[in-house]
Amino acid sequence: MLTLERRQKILQWVLREGRAEVGELASAFGVSTMTIRRDLKALEDEGLLTRSRGGALPKNGLIGEIPYRSKATSHLELKKGIAKVAADLVENNDTVILDAGSTTLEVARCLKRSKENLTIVTNDLNIAMELADVPGFKVLTTGGEVQPGVYCLLGEEALSFLRSITVNIAFLGAGAVDLTGLYTPTLDKVYLKRAMIGSAGKVVLVADHTKFGRKAFAKVCELKAMDFIITDNGLAPQVVAEIERLGVNLILAEPEKR
Repeated sequence: MLTLERRQKILQWVLREGRAEVGELASAFGVSTMTIRRDLKALEDEGLLTRSRGGALPKNGLIGEIPYRSKATSHLELKKGIAKVAADLVENNDTVILDAGSTTLEVARCLKRSKENLTIVTNDLNIAMELADVPGFKVLTTGGEVQPGVYCLLGEEALSFLRSITVNIAFLGAGAVDLTGLYTPTLDKVYLKRAMIGSAGKVVLVADHTKFGRKAFAKVCELKAMDFIITDNGLAPQVVAEIERLGVNLILAEPEKR
């Protein structure tokens, strides 16, 4: 692997996971810890990340936008376990919003296998394609401008559409979650997610435990705006206790076995 290619993959790792340790990077890429330290210094010198003791963090500690290809296979067993629990909250004949994201794509795949006669509204082109040919499913996209590399629909068209509808349940993703609320890397997505919350009778956050304890550029809402939070059983016990103290329904899903 070329040095530039490895450094690009290291940066994607740090943005995706919110942190990286020198040892795990060296093992993953089959190079020495000294090589990884040089890589991290070079990326820091370019202003792309911040080195920390034993590893690296995203620049300014904030989670950035992650390309779809980078997150599609990340923590897949966790996302599938979360999706299975999420799909159980949906009834046949419901109208459902599926926010853009790789975890909500897994929810779509579970709904495809287990439900009938659903109306699905989404701002994610991957989800729309996944469900477009399912018999009995009506699939509506929000319209708007396609975000390159992420395949999310953004802009006033999408926002106006979401504000004009009412659905039974909405499944939201998040770039980052901490006890103060949900976060996303861009303001455009803040407004879309808030519109989804306003349109839904029930709102469910689906996010694996690696999203917790993080922040991104823009805050969407407080955790208490969620009716349910579905994550995996890797969430730290102290975080579980704090979320339950807030009075939010928290469900810890078992990862799907490989």
